[in-house]
Order: sequence, then C-alpha cells, then structure tokens
Amino acid sequence: MYKIVAIKLLFCLIAMPGLADILLDHGFVRATPPGQKMTAAYMCLTNSGAEDVVIEGVSIKIAARTEIHESYVRDGMMAMRQLPLITVPAGGRVELVPGGMHMMLFGVTNPLNEGEEVNIVLQYKNAASQQFYLPVQRQRMTSNHNTYH
Repeated sequence: MYKIVAIKLLFCLIAMPGLADILLDHGFVRATPPGQKMTAAYMCLTNSGAEDVVIEGVSIKIAARTEIHESYVRDGMMAMRQLPLITVPAGGRVELVPGGMHMMLFGVTNPLNEGEEVNIVLQYKNAASQQFYLPVQRQRMTSNHNTYH
C-alpha cells in the first residue's frame, strides 16, 4: 500500500512543471478614479534562465479580465492590439511600459488607490504559475524603482 502511494507521489512530482526564472521589477498598476473600470499594469520581466519563458496568461483577482496588449502607431494614430503571449528570451528582458506592451485590466471591481497592492499571477506555457504583488501608483515609476518577487 505505502509503496503504491510513494510511486504515485513520485510520479506527480516528476510530472509537475518547474518554476520559471523570471524576476519582475519596476512594476506598478495605474490607480483609477471612482467609476473607472479599466486600467493597466506595467513591469520589466527579466529571464535569468537558459531557456525562453512564454507567458500565455495573466490573472488578477480585482479584474474580470486581463489581456496582454501592445500600443503602436497606425496612420499617425495610436492604436492597441491584443497579443496572445509574451516571450521573455533566455538571459533577456521584456519591458511593459506606457505607450508599448502592457497588461490591460478590464472590469476592475473597486477603485484602485495609490499605496494599495495588487496580486498578479503570470501563467507560463511550460512552468508553474508565479505570483507577484504590484503597488498601485498614480504616475509612472521614477528612478526610485523597487524589485518585486
């Protein structure tokens, strides 16, 4: 009996995805005024691993839906498009910044006030999900950056 349980446990551990080698820094969620149901999250993602890391989903409890977006210029006008995933290259870095790639939060349940924290979960293609906490800020990050794990 114990032998069967031990074998099943070992199989589960072998089948579990590993952790991604992602460091998130310079991250924040933009504060919202009362009544606004949409905002954005920005961050820098650094991959210290030897393999590319693919982010194929994001979940944030305070939003009904979170999407990865990219801003671009089309015919002299700013536009946005949804991206299916983000690839953080091995040994590389991807920046999610205002006016570039970012995460859109739709259906925000309550106003987000400066000084609060938001829990964000990155869902990887070939690794276990990873949880981070981002501060809520009214403006862009200054030179006084923090690192969040």
